[in-house]
Amino acid sequence: MPRIAILSDVHSNLNALGAVLRDIDEQGGVDRIYCLGDLVGYGPRPNECLALARQRFQLMVRGNHEEALVQGAKDFNEMARRAIDWTRAQIIPDYERATPEQRANWSYVATLPERFSEGTVQYLHGAPQDPVNEYIMPMDIDPQARRYGQKLYTAFTMTQWLTFCGHSHMPAAFCQDGTYFSPTYQRSASYNLAPTLRYLVNVGSVGQPRDGDNRACYAVFADDVVTWRRVPYDIQDTFNNVVAIRDLDITLGERLFRGE
Repeated sequence: MPRIAILSDVHSNLNALGAVLRDIDEQGGVDRIYCLGDLVGYGPRPNECLALARQRFQLMVRGNHEEALVQGAKDFNEMARRAIDWTRAQIIPDYERATPEQRANWSYVATLPERFSEGTVQYLHGAPQDPVNEYIMPMDIDPQARRYGQKLYTAFTMTQWLTFCGHSHMPAAFCQDGTYFSPTYQRSASYNLAPTLRYLVNVGSVGQPRDGDNRACYAVFADDVVTWRRVPYDIQDTFNNVVAIRDLDITLGERLFRGE
């Protein structure tokens, strides 16, 4: 079985992406790198992140920010809409005058699939019932009562064994038996998967964590075990880059320090 590093929600944060890729290389033994969408949006370095993605990723699926980039931001708040409009202008200001690198980045984003499956494992951004926009959140399950509602029930029925997702920026594992696991605040945390149960696993966010831990987060999947890793990066430099861009709200930089 290949050893797969799984990333999500980079959000044009080149410092965080670079730190995670260095950690993957230093750990060694990873055969593939998959990304679960939202590589762009919010952050200051979309073209550089896309260039790295085309070079390093074996798979990427479409997130809601890639969809907004290509199709227009329909349900985004003003801060997110301004960021995606600015991002679009950086990637493809004018197709006729765009550089070959910009055209390659745009083509890459425009042709991303909604989901990808390998055997009984599927990879997507949101949730099985809506792979781009639906959120799977910690409050969707009550682990003390081992109980969950219709949203998770539907997600489990559309999962053969294991679904990897992102979107919420909160790393976690949701099990069909009603149990829940959170790796927050741990440098490295592992979770064993049983072959007879179904799981939804959120790999967390590389570029904009929202679980109170400001370190970049990603996961490694191998031999029925998911291991989350937290990686520190230069938040101050990313913040400075956000502040230098008028169309990016300063909140997008400030929240990085707080992990929210």
